[in-house]
Amino acid sequence: MDERQRNRLFEGTSGSYPDVAGRDREFLEEQFNYLIWEYNLGIWSDYRGGQVPRFMIFEGISDADGMLRGLAEQGFEQTTYNGTRYWRIYEDFRYDIRRHPMRLLQASWNRVAIMDNHILTAPATSIIESLIDVQKEGSASLLESLPHLALSRVVGRGMIGGVFVTPDWIAENAFGSFRFNIRLGDITTSGCCEFRLDALDMHLTEPDAWDKLSPYSLALFGYRVQDGVEETVIALHYFDPDAAKRDAAELAKRWNSFHLHVELDVPVADSCSPLSTRVEESEEFSVLLATCRVIRRAGENETLAPGPDLWIHLLKIGGKLEFLVEDLEAHKERVRERAER
Repeated sequence: MDERQRNRLFEGTSGSYPDVAGRDREFLEEQFNYLIWEYNLGIWSDYRGGQVPRFMIFEGISDADGMLRGLAEQGFEQTTYNGTRYWRIYEDFRYDIRRHPMRLLQASWNRVAIMDNHILTAPATSIIESLIDVQKEGSASLLESLPHLALSRVVGRGMIGGVFVTPDWIAENAFGSFRFNIRLGDITTSGCCEFRLDALDMHLTEPDAWDKLSPYSLALFGYRVQDGVEETVIALHYFDPDAAKRDAAELAKRWNSFHLHVELDVPVADSCSPLSTRVEESEEFSVLLATCRVIRRAGENETLAPGPDLWIHLLKIGGKLEFLVEDLEAHKERVRERAER
């Protein structure tokens, strides 16, 4: 992987992957004989901003024996499950950031297995053993999920980082955290909730009031590079064959009028060009694929208008994905009820 590709990989996953730059990255490369950026495929599951990923999978290992020696030297103990060796350190989900040999990777590498040119890592025994079963094709996986397969096929090659989310998860987590707005100023919890309701009101007011989206089963949101073009990608899967076509204009309207920071007046258009859409239909389902070109900015507004990591930026600041909420008016009432509890 050349330096340009490596930089894009880091930028497009910097929010979902622990920061391994600088001294800690060099430490891992030296101690574990594994270049963090040498893999050609990575999967991170169930990431919540600031928490430990449920598991990670990397494809591509140039020196598996050297990495195993590094694990043993750093205190990992070997054990066996279902005929497969794996290495463990610390109890489930536990770590000590000052002493953990994986440094900033912490508990996400409490369990490590190497299988078929893949590195499997997890914070707990039950998770690594489930990954081993899946890798040996002994249990169900997302390869049996039609929505996941359909979205992956339509989005195609070049995905650098992304997340699958369901409508229920979005409804539960959009505006579900107060941390980001508290950082904007000295705002109390109740004042923060009022600010969030005002932000929703903005999208329910003419002339660009949002309508409803059709019920969809799964969304994919992330960052893609195809033929040198950097894009933010949104893909929605519907079991209704006609729904994607109905929603194309509505999703474009929502995205193009969306603000990253309402109080600071930072529209998403500062980070991404107007959304373009494409619809794929079959007799049983439809997929709405929407893309916008990443706009790179430098200087004092760079952090307010992120580029490749826009997708994880929105995911981390309290689940700011209201543009994917099916019914924003009903969602506003749920947020109001939550604020009053």
